[in-house]
Amino acid sequence: MFKEIKIIIIGAGAAGIAAAARLMKRGLENIIILEGKDRIGGRINTVEFSDNVVELGAQWVHGEEGNIVYKLASPHKLLDSSKCFNEYDKHVFITAKGEIFSKEESAETFKIYYDISENISDDIYNSESYGEYFINK
Repeated sequence: MFKEIKIIIIGAGAAGIAAAARLMKRGLENIIILEGKDRIGGRINTVEFSDNVVELGAQWVHGEEGNIVYKLASPHKLLDSSKCFNEYDKHVFITAKGEIFSKEESAETFKIYYDISENISDDIYNSESYGEYFINK
């Protein structure tokens, strides 16, 4: 009976792929995932950068309880970098053109970001995006 059901999932981000996996685990097989971009992953977008990788998409895991991303990443020690999150001098900022900020500029940029984050006001809801809010501030 379940094999006859046709399911369309919109988006091949973490939620779409997780939904497909859960449905398949329950015996549903006629599943199609539609994705508007030329890659899967949604907000998660890891790309090669020199001899390493950089995140262009989602960078934080919000919440531990009931969070499948936390459960998947935690055993592999992929969340440990947040320990130095508030140490301004341990961050390097790079512009979209690949220009590297000096240590002083990186520290100052992070301080500005942190100050804005700590004082978010209700006018964030009038912005098109989180990024636009920060640019305006």
